[in-house]
Amino acid sequence: MAAFVALSAVAVVLAGALAFVAFASKRGRGVRAGRPSVDPFTLQDPWRRHVQNALAAQAKVERAVDQRADGPTRDRLLDMSHEINDVVARIWEVASEGHRLGSASRLTELSSLERRLADAEQAVAEAPADRSEAMQASLSSVRSSVGAARRLALARNDSDAQLRQLGSRLDELVVRTIELSSVTVSAADSDSLRADLDSMIVDLEGLRQGLQETQALADGSVER
Repeated sequence: MAAFVALSAVAVVLAGALAFVAFASKRGRGVRAGRPSVDPFTLQDPWRRHVQNALAAQAKVERAVDQRADGPTRDRLLDMSHEINDVVARIWEVASEGHRLGSASRLTELSSLERRLADAEQAVAEAPADRSEAMQASLSSVRSSVGAARRLALARNDSDAQLRQLGSRLDELVVRTIELSSVTVSAADSDSLRADLDSMIVDLEGLRQGLQETQALADGSVER
């Protein structure tokens, strides 16, 4: 158990540290080639809602660009639209990882595992002294399984909360972009928005990598 927690913490730290490196290597290429089509209906909630909200935000910016006459301002807005498209694609990737983690057998079986734990604890408490010790091994195994499932549930819920916050940040950036669409957009305005979007991409990449590492631990592919 302690090893799992320690490895989970290391995974999160490494994900954050590696996110910027991964982002920097891809930044100049825009949206990654080979990304699958974004389809929120292949995901369970809450991951589906995150993607749907991001797509709605993306559509608002695209309408604002379409309504703007050709010129430098429209060109800058179009650049922002491309950046936002990249953010939406990364939200889709994070949500897909969250959906995969949420489908892990340990999570789907958590309720039944908790019932088994309660039954095992009661059985040990009521067992005669000569049998209680022999039943402890079974109880310990069930406790270990429940503990692992609960840690996965915490990781899933934390990732859901982080993605919700990032979605709110995207909404705020979309509002700013649309407000700028009604005026002349300066290079400084677009640079400020781009910096905020770049920061979001780094955070999303860190969250995606953290989910992948947690999934690897859940699958047992990382030594515990």
